[in-house]
Amino acid sequence: MTALFSDPDFAGGLSCTLTGPSPGVTVVTVVGEIDTATVPDVARTLDEAAAISGRVVLDLSRAAFLSCDALRVLHRAHERIELVIVASGRVIPRTLAVTGMDGLLSVYPDLVTAIEHPRHTPSAS
Repeated sequence: MTALFSDPDFAGGLSCTLTGPSPGVTVVTVVGEIDTATVPDVARTLDEAAAISGRVVLDLSRAAFLSCDALRVLHRAHERIELVIVASGRVIPRTLAVTGMDGLLSVYPDLVTAIEHPRHTPSAS
């Protein structure tokens, strides 16, 4: 794994890593907070991942925060690529649920499940 960027001066820090665990799947792992200051980096990384494969798994299991800007980036990415989200813990799944994004996006509790289930239809919850 190679960190594409890391901003240790930003409160909370943020890093994104791109990997290809299986053919046709690119995983973007985000660690830290995705807010107004860092969302352009995440958007750029999603664009890079989309150029590698049509199916992108965004692992947010180590993300601490999603801003409204981050949700907009996820929505736009979902419209143009097969975007699968990994969300565990309380904060990110709750943010997705409260905003209704969990009904739009394919969301899984762990990376293995997300990679193994390529064509999940989001529930209308």
